[in-house]
Amino acid sequence: MSSAEDADEVAALRVELARLNALVATNCRELGHDLRSPLTSLLGFLELLHEMPALADDARAATYLERCTSSARRMLAVVEDKLSTPWT
Repeated sequence: MSSAEDADEVAALRVELARLNALVATNCRELGHDLRSPLTSLLGFLELLHEMPALADDARAATYLERCTSSARRMLAVVEDKLSTPWT
């Protein structure tokens, strides 16, 4: 192969790499939305449950509610951490 052919091949590979990086970035944004939205909604509903007087008097329910809230927050933190990784 000549150096001109090598340069053309490298240029073509760079174009393809840029296209694939853009595709990965788009997929990560969509995945982030698809994962964050239900978790955010879940945390909102859990917060409303925390405010219910009937649950405040029930230690067992409060324990379960706190476990659910803690798990949802951890999951959201993992999603945020994984999706904040630079892909380009």
